[in-house]
Amino acid sequence: MRNLQTLNKQQGLATVLIVLLVGVSMTAMAMGLARSVKSTQHKQTAVHAATHAQSAAWSAVHIFKEYLKTLDYDHVAAMPIDTAIPMAVTGSAQVLSAAIVSIDNSLKDSEGIRVTANIKAYDARAKATSSIQVVYQVINAVCDLCQLLDANIDLFDDTILGGDIEMKVPANTPTKVNVDGDVNALSISLIGVTYLNATGDVTLGSAVPLEEVYTNGDLLLDGAANVDKASALGTVTLKNAGTAELIYANGSLAFGGGRVGVANTLGSVDVTQWAFYGTIMAQGDVDIAAPVEKVHTRGDVILRAWADARDIASKKSITCPNSSWNLYDSLVAEIALINCPELSLNTIQGTEVNVPLMEELEPFSRTKPQIDAWMVKADANYAFEYVSGAIRVTVKNVNSIADGTYFLGSYPYDGLRDHRDYLCDAINGMGQCTSPVARTKTICQGYTDANSCFSYDNASKTWTIGGKNIAPGIVWFEGNLVLSNGEYYNTFAATGNITTAGAMKTYAPNFVGYNAVCTLAYPLSPTADFADLYPEQLCDQDLAVMNYLPLANIVVMAGGNNPFAGGVYQGGDITLAASNELFGTVLAGNNLDTGGDTIVHGYISAAANGSGSGTNDLAGKTVIDLENLPSTYRPNEVPDFDGGSCTSSCSPPTEGVDVLWSRYL
Repeated sequence: MRNLQTLNKQQGLATVLIVLLVGVSMTAMAMGLARSVKSTQHKQTAVHAATHAQSAAWSAVHIFKEYLKTLDYDHVAAMPIDTAIPMAVTGSAQVLSAAIVSIDNSLKDSEGIRVTANIKAYDARAKATSSIQVVYQVINAVCDLCQLLDANIDLFDDTILGGDIEMKVPANTPTKVNVDGDVNALSISLIGVTYLNATGDVTLGSAVPLEEVYTNGDLLLDGAANVDKASALGTVTLKNAGTAELIYANGSLAFGGGRVGVANTLGSVDVTQWAFYGTIMAQGDVDIAAPVEKVHTRGDVILRAWADARDIASKKSITCPNSSWNLYDSLVAEIALINCPELSLNTIQGTEVNVPLMEELEPFSRTKPQIDAWMVKADANYAFEYVSGAIRVTVKNVNSIADGTYFLGSYPYDGLRDHRDYLCDAINGMGQCTSPVARTKTICQGYTDANSCFSYDNASKTWTIGGKNIAPGIVWFEGNLVLSNGEYYNTFAATGNITTAGAMKTYAPNFVGYNAVCTLAYPLSPTADFADLYPEQLCDQDLAVMNYLPLANIVVMAGGNNPFAGGVYQGGDITLAASNELFGTVLAGNNLDTGGDTIVHGYISAAANGSGSGTNDLAGKTVIDLENLPSTYRPNEVPDFDGGSCTSSCSPPTEGVDVLWSRYL
């Protein structure tokens, strides 16, 4: 009986233990499940956060690709390594940036440049970061039948830079001014120019800051001119507060003020004015009468009474002011110390002195662009000539107007309005259309219905355009051209000279784009008179896009080889005066003058093709604004004007940038 009771007690205890074990197991399972759910939630949150950051990073990959498209090919090749490039996204909680890891230029001339960049995105709301390493292939996209302008401002002939000159470009984009001739920039405010290259002498004054100057002639830094790197095949002279951080010169150096960081020369050096000079490495003799930190030369050194020279070494001799002079740290001469303190650990003669020298600088060379308005007459939508007292217009590739030759005339007042500048088959002696009787098409919107847009002065062979606007397209003139008040959407080419006057704006077709040129939706003062008058060679109506023509990058061009004067180059001077704004590339076959208030949204070239010597004169306020250029406009591409040029049809240029591969970091 007792055993049975004991057994029953044991069975009860076992049941309790089983229940406890089951309870513990269930608790463990519940806790494990809760932990699993929590872990899954954390993972989902992390994945969600990472997804936001990764999405932002891929957006940054695309943004940086578009940024590379905006850069000149050579600028991409010279981009600094390990430089962070921020990407601002307005109103976003995401912080985007790119850092250049490497630039591979080994296949630059064949396959392109490979840019490796680390793209990083931080999402502040998700508190997550994603990084992607991307290799971009940058291709030098060019038009096969084009000339490429190699500088933002490309001038031939001596050039005077005065007044206020400013260049506006996207962040981290260098700018370049090339001059074939002398450059004089004494009384000037110069902003935004990175590189100045010249074949002649360069004189800089006022507060002119430049990263680099390269000249085949002599360089003078006067006033408050400030140059990071100065290179001259001739001499370099500093006066007053002229400053250079780094100098290379095949010729001699003359320092009469200012400040120098490091100067290298294959010639002699003359330091005359009290100022601070850093390191001088020379091949010729050095004459010092001011403080110099370090002078090493293969020539003789002469130290004047006020010389304060810390480290002096000569492969020849050093001459001191007197034997008690002590404004030095070290004097070492391979041949002799003359009139110097006694020999010591810091005054040494008879020991070998090695002085490394700079490489000899090579000349900066220029290729003169061809600029010939006569070669684009056949590609013009409207070609203007003055024949036997009448304005004759040759029309080509204009929708709704048959190709052919017309006269410009007027129709009489019809009780509602006047009708000026219509294309007619025939006109009378008063310039009125006699055929056809019914009105055809006008290509002018004057200030009023009673005003014409076009006039011609036979004595000076000068055309004047003034009005609200004219029909879009490429417009050619035999003779000189004055562009007056109005807003135009054209490429203007003149065989003579071009002058702007009044408050004038002109947009090159590639700049203003499809809507204005092909649908006649002018940004300012649209008119039904121009309905359907679009230039057919520029407009793809089926795809609703512009056909790419290098000629349509040009806003104004002047000058050419006159076939009726034995091929002599005539005209080519462009004067941008008064208050004018040009959207496109400016091509002057001879010289360029600016004055008043001038803004050019594009490149400028003046080729000095005229006979005799001339001068480019940039004065007044001149702004070269290369920010926010439209993708349809390529400022450095123009036709080659050789008769087989791509002026009437062209394949679109290569896109330029591809992503080769990418990986998460």
